[in-house]
Amino acid sequence: MEKKEDLIQNFKTAISSTVKSISNIENLEVSFGNQSKSNSNLIVKLPELDDVNNKINYTKMRALADSEALKIKFSSSKIFKLNEPKGDISKKLYQIAEKIRYEKLGSDQFKGIKSNIQDYYNERLSGLDLSKDENKIVESFENYLRLNILDLKNNNKINKIFKSSQENFNKTFKKKIKIITDSLENQSKFSSLVSDLISDLDIDDGFEQEESKTDDKENNNNDGKFDDNQQNTKKKRDEENQEMSIDSGAPNLENLSADADNDSEEIEIEDSSSEPYKRKTSLKNFGDEKYKSYTDEFDEIIKAEDLESEVELNRLRGNLDQQLLQLKNFISKLANKLQRKLLAKQNRSWNFDLEEGLLDTSKLTRVIVDPLNSLSFKKEKDIDFKDTLVTILIDNSGSMRGKPISVAAICADILSRTLERCLVKVEVLGFTTRHWKGGSSREKWIKNEKPTLPGRLNDLRHIIYKSADTPWRQA
Repeated sequence: MEKKEDLIQNFKTAISSTVKSISNIENLEVSFGNQSKSNSNLIVKLPELDDVNNKINYTKMRALADSEALKIKFSSSKIFKLNEPKGDISKKLYQIAEKIRYEKLGSDQFKGIKSNIQDYYNERLSGLDLSKDENKIVESFENYLRLNILDLKNNNKINKIFKSSQENFNKTFKKKIKIITDSLENQSKFSSLVSDLISDLDIDDGFEQEESKTDDKENNNNDGKFDDNQQNTKKKRDEENQEMSIDSGAPNLENLSADADNDSEEIEIEDSSSEPYKRKTSLKNFGDEKYKSYTDEFDEIIKAEDLESEVELNRLRGNLDQQLLQLKNFISKLANKLQRKLLAKQNRSWNFDLEEGLLDTSKLTRVIVDPLNSLSFKKEKDIDFKDTLVTILIDNSGSMRGKPISVAAICADILSRTLERCLVKVEVLGFTTRHWKGGSSREKWIKNEKPTLPGRLNDLRHIIYKSADTPWRQA
């Protein structure tokens, strides 16, 4: 055990020295896991190293340490923020481009750094999850820049996966790669150029407008043009901004919020089909409509372990455990405090004048007065407690991406362990939609000629992270 700890500590010391040497900052603090010694801004945070027998952990640690050191040495956060594009996906691509820029500069100076970064990236490629379109775009963009800037070589399998995406990026970047490479040492010029090119891709707009493009195609006639009646209808809808929502068949609530107090106003809903007549529906009492779903045949209930590979689940569990390292004592204290609260609420009652049990000291005076009196005993009544089940429900929608979902996961983990120590059953569930903007439910609605006020048009996904009968350690 001591040899293992010594080995880990020696490796951490070597990593810390390397980071300080590359960044050329002697007072730089290098922390592992969630433990930090100070509140200084000069901190490089690296993951905890637990398994000394796993070569991949060493490769990952070296690559991350080298990359963070190069970021400090070659990258200015002010310049980075100055040219950052708009849109979540565009920001991710911009961040990747800057990362590759300073890794290229470091790789040209240190062959060891180049080897560490490429070895780790190749390891990471083998475990990529490209089930989501966004992940595929981000990963294929990084792979494209690594091929053209860091001279990375793909195997045939990876080439097939990224082939279509690489061709799309080539259209925008191929003529600019030489200029991008020549400006690597000038962060301001590089970031400005890359930001403009990423903005030209219109990736975020493509995601948001995917739905509207589909409907525009459906509404076009055979000649690809609207007739005059349809053009006037569309113009009127845009001006009034009170049209029927395409996704839900309900009014756009954001646009109607300003008029919520005007109960007497009626809103006209115009049918967007190609029929020449207009159908008007009064939404005067729309708030009285009950919630309903168009169909629930595409909804699903699925276990969390069925959504990801075992490798990815282990990685996510490891990340969560790292964030919970310094909360172990807190969980014990919380559990003890809760247990005392629960016991304090317990109503205790006794049966008296029994022939056996605990001696009833309150009746001893009778024996002293009259020794012929028999001793009196008491016994606590058995109380049947009501079965209690606590459900923790987590929102898994896209708005929870990043820090919010991490906080939710930490809280769910702490609550589950705390309540289980108090013998209270806990289930952890999640909810989201299966597809981007609808799915099979919406497709069915379209096939049925878009009936009015269909209700929910999304395929729901309910996730079981931990069932009530499953202990926390096995979940």
